Amino acid sequence: MFNPLSLNAPYDAETFLDQLPGYDSSKGVIEQLDIVRAIQESGDYYWLGISFPHHDNLVVAAGDTVNGSIQVPPGSYITSIQTYCDYVANPAGFKLNLYDKGSSQNLYYGDYDLDRLAGSDMQLQYGVDNAYVPSDPGMNLDSPFGPGYRMSPIIITSPGVIGWEIVNSGDSDSVIQVMICLAVPINEYTIGQRLINRGS
Repeated sequence: MFNPLSLNAPYDAETFLDQLPGYDSSKGVIEQLDIVRAIQESGDYYWLGISFPHHDNLVVAAGDTVNGSIQVPPGSYITSIQTYCDYVANPAGFKLNLYDKGSSQNLYYGDYDLDRLAGSDMQLQYGVDNAYVPSDPGMNLDSPFGPGYRMSPIIITSPGVIGWEIVNSGDSDSVIQVMICLAVPINEYTIGQRLINRGS
């Protein structure tokens, strides 16, 4: 089976994971993120990224809430989250709620989390000497950086429906989007190769 970690890169998968938000933002959390490392290295999952809201409702009015749901294969893990907000127009950002409809489990304690805590915005901003630097604290361009990995990936139960809500916390309309990254188990169902046996 093809292993995506075998691709040539200037660093290995361990280096990449060690540099991601969550691994480097707080001291002593690496052990808590070992489940993500195990998923990454196992070769038993494929990556799936799903973004929302879609193009027809990317602009969220000040103080408004948009919501929806996403269908994913049951047994998938939400491993990381990327966020985007037009912080020039809306420095207050937004609040995010994600929940597994099958188990009625919220991803965040208290239902909502602030976008800057929920995930990485993966945006570059001007730093010292007008050089671009990642806007996530503690990161630099000499190391790989990526989405905000969760310390405890949430597993999606049957029927495989994730509900989401976004609340614009600012005083002005803003473009807002979230991408959740999932580890989907590789099996006959998820890759569309279920075999139907004819009785003898």
